[in-house]
Amino acid sequence: MAPFLLSICTMQQERISHLTSLSLRLTVQFLAILAVSTAMAQVYPPSTTACATTRTPSSRMAQFFASLEARDASGDSQADAEVAGFRLKNESPTLIWAFRELVVKSDEPYAPTGSSPDNSDLSGLTKRVRQSSTCRKVICAADALFGAEIGRRMIYLQARFNLNTSKLVFRNAETFGVSQLDSIINAAHLYPDRLLPISENKQTIKIRRGLISNLDNPHDPNILANATMSFFDLWSDSSPQVRVYTVVHEIAHNLSFSQVPAKMSSSVLFTDSQRLDTSPSWLKLSGWVAERAAKRNNSTVRFVSEYAQTNAAEDFAEAVTYYMLEPTKLKVIHPEKYDFIRFYVFGGEEFASTLCHNPTILNEFKSKYAETNVLTSTAEIQATAEACVPLAFLPFNQQNTEQCIARRQIDQILKSDYGVTSGLIPIELSDPITQHFKIHFSKVDAQVIDYAQKHEKFSIYHKTN
Repeated sequence: MAPFLLSICTMQQERISHLTSLSLRLTVQFLAILAVSTAMAQVYPPSTTACATTRTPSSRMAQFFASLEARDASGDSQADAEVAGFRLKNESPTLIWAFRELVVKSDEPYAPTGSSPDNSDLSGLTKRVRQSSTCRKVICAADALFGAEIGRRMIYLQARFNLNTSKLVFRNAETFGVSQLDSIINAAHLYPDRLLPISENKQTIKIRRGLISNLDNPHDPNILANATMSFFDLWSDSSPQVRVYTVVHEIAHNLSFSQVPAKMSSSVLFTDSQRLDTSPSWLKLSGWVAERAAKRNNSTVRFVSEYAQTNAAEDFAEAVTYYMLEPTKLKVIHPEKYDFIRFYVFGGEEFASTLCHNPTILNEFKSKYAETNVLTSTAEIQATAEACVPLAFLPFNQQNTEQCIARRQIDQILKSDYGVTSGLIPIELSDPITQHFKIHFSKVDAQVIDYAQKHEKFSIYHKTN
């Protein structure tokens, strides 16, 4: 990754323009990563500065694959499997799973024109399989199937980040090139590990050359990508720096709604108003009248780019991107947005020209609150039980109850110790795939369950008595 960082640090900054809703439409060159300036007055929790890494995609992959091999070998968990005609032997179950994900058709509904994935004739690949009959490992098989050095990068993105780049899975996709996959790898590694994956088996595809997104103007060729993680001709033909910038931007879109889950059986932990880029707190910062409207009621607000003025969603994605790649500019132009992104997206972590990642808020919650918090009055215990434990005629689900308790505790801590009353939750406190909080308040759980077990109106009373 050294040449990549060096080129970023030495290139001239230019502005992003010519973009439309949900599609990054750019006449663009990249942005410099600047050294972080002195910290602002802390409105939110103390921050940390990210530190250096110069590793290349190849070195990252080598270490990752080696660690899987060592782990599986020591645990005697290596497996045999047949995938796409390849007979794999003594292979990591993680890599076998990743390979399967790259060859199994998805139900993903998005496609620019609606044709089928390029897996309708998977059996026609038997010629390549016969030519590579000696492959008994996933990396060898993937390279044989998708192209030398390409397959292993696709496996890495799938196994490491749950990003599925396969043309055999999604409609209207074609195979990325090596340098294009390296751009995605570099962009993903700019984010702290704790924020990825953004979802399970996330589509990340290169749209077939000549096809244009139908989300906006179907005849406009000036589209790099969109929030479905689909990348178009302009992205493919751009420099590595532009490609990395674009991927960072599109991941930011996905992070904004990573907290919005499917409905749970007894409660919904997050609502649309808690999606970061549509929350009242975010809309207020730039005076956005509504979530997707280009209309603002405050014409004096400054933005980091022309494209950020498109709507609230693009304003958010651009702010996250500048927070990572040009933090000084965001901090100077709109310090309140800088603080919002720092707290809710990155948990207090800040970025400099040298990049590494140190969790802050999650660690603080675990060390300071999770194992020590207790409810100090019977009234608090009763109110929490009534909010989180189903009544007698409803089924009891302990996981939902514990998640509800965690939500109430987190809200209370954010309000009392951090002065945060927006109702939003910092992203790193919850898992983007399961939508479960990463911390449990075991003593509070025990207090509430014990109370409910002693009172007839709760379902758990009837289960335990």
